[in-house]
Amino acid sequence: MANETRHYIQNRILVSVDLFGRDRLNLTAEKNWTISNIYTEVCDYLAIPESRLFGLAKKLDYGFVFLDSETRLSALEKKSPSRHMGFFLPHNRNKYSLNKATELSANGGAGIILIHLRVRYYIPNHCLRGRVVRHLYYEQLRLNVLNYGLLCSDDIYFQLAAFSIKLHLLNRRTSLCYKSKHKFNADNIKLSDHFPQFMIDNYGSDYLYDNISNLLAPLKSQSRESVEWRFIRLASEPSSNFNLHLYCVSLSNPSHVNNTVSNASPSSTSLLSSPVTRIRRSYSSRSSILKTSGKGTFWLGIGPNGFEFHEAS
Repeated sequence: MANETRHYIQNRILVSVDLFGRDRLNLTAEKNWTISNIYTEVCDYLAIPESRLFGLAKKLDYGFVFLDSETRLSALEKKSPSRHMGFFLPHNRNKYSLNKATELSANGGAGIILIHLRVRYYIPNHCLRGRVVRHLYYEQLRLNVLNYGLLCSDDIYFQLAAFSIKLHLLNRRTSLCYKSKHKFNADNIKLSDHFPQFMIDNYGSDYLYDNISNLLAPLKSQSRESVEWRFIRLASEPSSNFNLHLYCVSLSNPSHVNNTVSNASPSSTSLLSSPVTRIRRSYSSRSSILKTSGKGTFWLGIGPNGFEFHEAS
């Protein structure tokens, strides 16, 4: 019996799915199961219909790479996931039962495949259907606000942070969101969960904590659904425009930008995860891309309105 048990475990793979940085879903899976099977289980766990709006991605040094739905889990142990990129995630026709892996720790470990649930396609806001789908879309935009470093008004960053903090307090069902004179500090609010790092560096932690009450005051009577919608709408406006994928491309010869983008391979183009500088949008179009200003590094944004061109400020 002991040998059978070891054989049973050895023929399965431990999978940990990061749910927008908020939670982890730990599973055991057969080695011949595919990403589509895992995606089905994730959708069941979150109580959402399987949708092409979301996808499962592998995080590499240069960013996130979405995995093809037919990729077998066993292949992820041997090959680079960049070889398994795909643009469509068809509905899964089969239902597999996966057991939660109690052996997994919250942070993963050796022999565990870590994959990430992320928004795969950004869509117009009016196309969002369902409370859970809308909340997951909000979680993706929140990550984009914290990590993209887009050059827009600081007032927008403050307003988005206010929405994020309000939702955090409502989710915790705390009375702090109703006390306009409450003192906020590191014990009850983690600034890096709501402000990009450059905002914390520019304004200082003391200033931000002192002004959280003022930021929350206009939201006193707002419900969770209302605040979430306001965050999504503001983060999707042209003045902010966080509802897109950013692909970082480095060029040795900026004059070849059009050829490089059209012929980019998975190894040369990737989803930006943590830019080191703030970037600005230089051009927006549905069908064309302008040449760079000669700095050699730029970002290609892909969102509901087509392509956008960004470069370091």
